[in-house]
Amino acid sequence: MLFQGLFYSSGQSSIHLPSLSGTGTYLVLFSVGQGSASFTAGVQSATKVTDAVTTLSVQGASQSVRGTFSAQGGDTLALKIVGATTSPVNANVGYEIQSFSFCRSRVGR
Repeated sequence: MLFQGLFYSSGQSSIHLPSLSGTGTYLVLFSVGQGSASFTAGVQSATKVTDAVTTLSVQGASQSVRGTFSAQGGDTLALKIVGATTSPVNANVGYEIQSFSFCRSRVGR
């Protein structure tokens, strides 16, 4: 795991990521501890949102949803969360960002 944290449904979140160490595909995993959540997520550089902006839903406690994005080594990006709604209101949504190659290497262990 490279980074992790929480965001809440009130307002927009812009989660600034530290400079990425390698070029490749990264996995972002969103999960809720209770209830459900729906939000739009995208990865933003200094000049534009990269890849597709995606609407995601997590439908129950201990459930998760995944997305991927590509980045170059040294990129400094922000994970942009828009229109988040949760039930119950203001429940937190956790996120983890991992190197996709690391995730693939762990399959089958």
